[in-house]
Amino acid sequence: MTDKLSERMLADADLENNTAFHDDLMYYAQEVAALEQRVERFHDALIWCSGSDDFQEGGKARVGWLKLGAPLLEALAKERSMSEKTNKELVLEGRDKGRVVFLQFDGEGYAVMSAPIDEFIKQPADGILYDLNRLEEIALTYMEDPKWVNDFAVALTIRELHKRVERLQNDLAQANEWLRIRDEGDAK
Repeated sequence: MTDKLSERMLADADLENNTAFHDDLMYYAQEVAALEQRVERFHDALIWCSGSDDFQEGGKARVGWLKLGAPLLEALAKERSMSEKTNKELVLEGRDKGRVVFLQFDGEGYAVMSAPIDEFIKQPADGILYDLNRLEEIALTYMEDPKWVNDFAVALTIRELHKRVERLQNDLAQANEWLRIRDEGDAK
C-alpha cells in the first residue's frame, strides 16, 4: 500500500474495536491492490516493448520511447524503491510504537495490517501464525525457497512459547489462589 494517509490511518487504528473502519480499509486495500496489479502489467509491457529494435538507438520509434516509455519505466522504478522504503519505515515506526505490522492476504493481494503487539499476542497460537502467514502447512508449500525451514521453525517456536505462557499464567493464578486461601486462614 503506497498511500501515506491510508498507512497512517492503519497504523493508528484500533482494528479490534472498529469493524466498520476495518471493512472500509479492506475495500480500499483491495482497490489499491487491483490498481497496483494494473500498474505492474503496464510495467511488464513497457519492459517487453523496450527490447524492440524500433525503440533502440537509430530505431524509428526511438524519439517517442525517450519521450514516453523510458520516463515511465524510470518513474516506476523510483516509485518501487520509495514504496519499499515506506514499508520499511512503517514496520520500524510500528515497532517503536509497540505495534506489529504485517501483511495479510485477502484472496487477491496483500494488505498492510497493524495491531498493538500486546493485543496481537493474546490470540491463540493458530491466530498469530495465521495472521503472520506462518502456519506449518503454509511453510511446507514453499519448500523450493530455503526460507521455509526457518518459517517452519518459527511456527513451532511460537506454539511452544504460547504453551509456556499459558502454563505460567495458570501457575500464577493457582499460586495467587493459594495465597488468598492462606491469607483468609491467617485472618481467622
